[in-house]
Amino acid sequence: MTTCRILSRNTGVYGTPLPSWLEIQTAGCGVNSAGALSVSGTGGIGVQQGNTAQAAHDNANTTCFGYAPHYNVNPANASMVVDYTGFIAQQRPGDYIGYLGIYYGSIDTYNALEFGNIVNNVFVPINFQLGNNVFNILTGTTILDIFQLQSGNRDNSNRYVNIVFNQNENFTAFRMTNTSSRAFEIDNIVVGLNSAVTVPAPASIGILGLGLVGLLLNRRRQKS
Repeated sequence: MTTCRILSRNTGVYGTPLPSWLEIQTAGCGVNSAGALSVSGTGGIGVQQGNTAQAAHDNANTTCFGYAPHYNVNPANASMVVDYTGFIAQQRPGDYIGYLGIYYGSIDTYNALEFGNIVNNVFVPINFQLGNNVFNILTGTTILDIFQLQSGNRDNSNRYVNIVFNQNENFTAFRMTNTSSRAFEIDNIVVGLNSAVTVPAPASIGILGLGLVGLLLNRRRQKS
């Protein structure tokens, strides 16, 4: 499996000069990326170390993390698209994104995650299956309900979300949105590539929190 990471802790800075929608709140924080990625957004995304009233990871976290929207954006709406089209184009024919991992800090009901493709410069979501249900958006409410977490709780609603996709759920970008209040907090975003030629379809989605294996939500197993 080939992996590609953005928002790795305390390493590098994304772009020179920085995108106008990116703000660094603390010296030593930054955003790094590997491969041909395109990152864009509205409402502004920032990177900071330590919790504040408007952006908070888990209370035990002392490293840098990303958040949106900017402190001075009102209403507090934000959208960030990470486009892996260029990265995938550099890989072998038949490779697709079979895994996405993302650390959600202080998950809120007004956060959401979508998977899709960029068509004529517009993000178009795809449908994906979790258990017996088909979704086109993974909301904070969905995650909170599955794992019986409390919205916005800095101590127990922080999870590393591991999502596995089959080759029919083909996407090249994902979008994170924040709809009504502050904020979504993210860290350590990783994608992994599978081959449609040699690798059987994945079978499960799991969420890990603070290094401990969490509950698994079974998906319908596909034949390779």
